[in-house]
Amino acid sequence: MSGMLCNHSPATPWPPSIILRPLLGHSIDHLSIILQPPLSHPVGGVAATIVGYAYLIEFLMATSSNNTFIAILCSMLFGTADSFEPVYWAVIVVFCVVLNTRPQLYMTVNAISTAFACVYLVCLLCIGASRLDYSRVFHTVMADGSVSTAIFPYGIYGVFNAIPFALYLYIGFEVIPVAAEETLAIETSMPYSMWSSTGTLVTLGTLVVIITAGMPPGVQALSASELPFVDSMSVIFGITPGSTAQKVLIASMIPGIAVPMLNNFFGCSRYVYGLARGGYLPTFLAITSKGNSTGHNRAPVIALVVVGCLVMVLCYGMTSPFSMLDLYLLNASTMFALAAYFADSVVYIKVPRQAKSPFGIPGAVLVIIITGGSFGMLMYLQKLWQNLGIAVAIFVACVIPYYIIVIKRNLIETPESL
Repeated sequence: MSGMLCNHSPATPWPPSIILRPLLGHSIDHLSIILQPPLSHPVGGVAATIVGYAYLIEFLMATSSNNTFIAILCSMLFGTADSFEPVYWAVIVVFCVVLNTRPQLYMTVNAISTAFACVYLVCLLCIGASRLDYSRVFHTVMADGSVSTAIFPYGIYGVFNAIPFALYLYIGFEVIPVAAEETLAIETSMPYSMWSSTGTLVTLGTLVVIITAGMPPGVQALSASELPFVDSMSVIFGITPGSTAQKVLIASMIPGIAVPMLNNFFGCSRYVYGLARGGYLPTFLAITSKGNSTGHNRAPVIALVVVGCLVMVLCYGMTSPFSMLDLYLLNASTMFALAAYFADSVVYIKVPRQAKSPFGIPGAVLVIIITGGSFGMLMYLQKLWQNLGIAVAIFVACVIPYYIIVIKRNLIETPESL
């Protein structure tokens, strides 16, 4: 199952991801870092900047990845050429911007779509489980095309190489606290949302990993497939590739795939809004719409438009003909996520705060060990990560003086300083 870490098998090494993400529960309290940074503590201000920017970069990358994947599905569904995909990007982005200008409508659409996606996924997994061959679950397609039955054929190196893929099982988790200003009874609803979402992701993620790895037509065929789940269901239902029935199957999966896009786009716009309102980005990005007659249901319209433009640019980068650019951008998302988790945990230990993690200081220390160890091993194992590590170091080196020279002065005039 460690093969996915090396991108040779549809099976993913789920144990590291299950251990990593639930222990990051405290890190999604980052909203209090971004929106209410402890300005009296020098580490807090710099860390708030690094964490806020890192999360924003991570989710911009993830949103762009979601958008390009949906466009690929649309191309397959409607039979259009690859050159037409930018049109799909633009339509999806415009839809997200318009929907997010009505937060209450967005929340309703998102809740319905999420419920549909979860129920639909469970139904498909139940169908897949009826054809599950458990002996295939631990099959891994090796680099030479052979199949290994070892549980960890690539050893500990495979586990660390798989962490970027494992993190994608839980992408979007950090969006939850960003919705705090649209939430009633934050003290009770936020912790419940965090725990319930963690449980849902761990349960469904584990089932997907195990069941899909053991479904027909097997790991060798699925590892070479663009849409392994669609191909597997086509075999189970006896659907002919390219037929109308297969297009219906693809179309039925788009709502579920659109849910992460909606969540990530929402999170991006709120990150930009929160950082701008706090003085970490130009304040005009915090301009909101008028809302309804009571002043509620406002939306950060400027931030939404800016995020939409950035997503379009990144979509082009991820599908660019320039060699390795798409791989660099996707791995950069994981790298900035790990950097944010690491910095978040350091801040949690060093800076007193009202919001307490259920794991406390020991949990923060464990997250530092896991993220720091993962970061270090990936830097050691992969040349790509070594190059990205230099980029992150340059990013941090630039952020610190920028905070001291520019941001720190802007914080004086922001609501967070009151």
